[in-house]
Amino acid sequence: MVTETNQMIKEGSPLINIRAYFDALQKTMARTYVFVADLKDNVVLVSDNFVQDFQFPSNVVDDFDRRLMSVIHPDDIER
Repeated sequence: MVTETNQMIKEGSPLINIRAYFDALQKTMARTYVFVADLKDNVVLVSDNFVQDFQFPSNVVDDFDRRLMSVIHPDDIER
């Protein structure tokens, strides 16, 4: 598993409360990317396989939409 701690998630974020469920879910869906978003703080918790495949530094990704665009080929982005 990718190493990451809950300290990277803002205090009070719902992501902390659902972390155990997220971990269990991603273990059962090894071939699927799992995402859980805190839309208020613009932070997304992403599965280990997403982190590994797209070389993100952590499972906790702030400013996710901007960072996701950095790994999508320009031809695959609708304009």
